[in-house]
Amino acid sequence: MSRISRRLKAISPMATKDGPNVVASGMSISPTMPNPPSSGAKDGYTLIEVLVVLAIASIMAAMMIGGVRQLRGLLDLGERSAAHSVAEAVADHVADNLTGALELPLLGSASDEHVSLVGSRDEVRFNAVIRIGFLTRALREVAFGVKTPGGRSALVRTSLPRRLGKTERRSSEEELVLHPDVVGITFRYMTMDLAGNTIWSDDWSGRPLLPIAVQFQIAVSTKGEQIRVSRTVGMLH
Repeated sequence: MSRISRRLKAISPMATKDGPNVVASGMSISPTMPNPPSSGAKDGYTLIEVLVVLAIASIMAAMMIGGVRQLRGLLDLGERSAAHSVAEAVADHVADNLTGALELPLLGSASDEHVSLVGSRDEVRFNAVIRIGFLTRALREVAFGVKTPGGRSALVRTSLPRRLGKTERRSSEEELVLHPDVVGITFRYMTMDLAGNTIWSDDWSGRPLLPIAVQFQIAVSTKGEQIRVSRTVGMLH
């Protein structure tokens, strides 16, 4: 054998082909495989987690509804309280005017009749010293009754100066809407019979003297509900 043949025989044991994955150095390389998914991996939510979330949402919704109801109740209470305060203020105003009533003849009555007060269940007219502005008081003929300014019922005070002619009185008549929510007023008048018993009447007309007392009740409307307050005013000074 030649020198070249002997050298090839010496190298051949190190370069045998045992398979596609065997390299010349005798080390094998295995193909790379992806790792299998672990058993603990999760996709989405479980039924228990969904139920827990729904339970928490229901509790929060119930708390919010309860808070809204409580707030609405407080608002309604505040509106009723405000309407009651309005009714009390208007009643005090009417009572203050009645307290100043005087036994003077009304402008529309003859001098020999000397009628100082004319009243029905829904309206009253009398002479009184009332407040004009903040600091001034003046003698006026005053009437309280329900009218419909602007198509809506409201309690109105009408006043006019006494020392004027009939034509001048009409042009000088002043109307004051006490409050647009005051939708009604009713009057009663106290007198006594011959036996000294107290009698309440819904009418006071054609009598020269003032009644012993006047009782009235006003109604304030708020959200379809009526709040009523009343006063009894002594007329004998």
